[in-house]
Amino acid sequence: MRLIGRPGHVPPHAHLVKSATLPTASQGSAHLYQCERCRQAIVLVADEDDGADHWKRVST
Repeated sequence: MRLIGRPGHVPPHAHLVKSATLPTASQGSAHLYQCERCRQAIVLVADEDDGADHWKRVST
């Protein structure tokens, strides 16, 4: 079962909105979110095709 895009835990920010879905090199997807209040961008991505999803900070 694909876990990408289905976080099973509370997001790191309370006011995240999805801003984009991007393809990854492993033919999966990365989901880009941005905080409505502080504007920090965070990505939700699985490191492996069927791996667990993880929140990662986007460096700007």
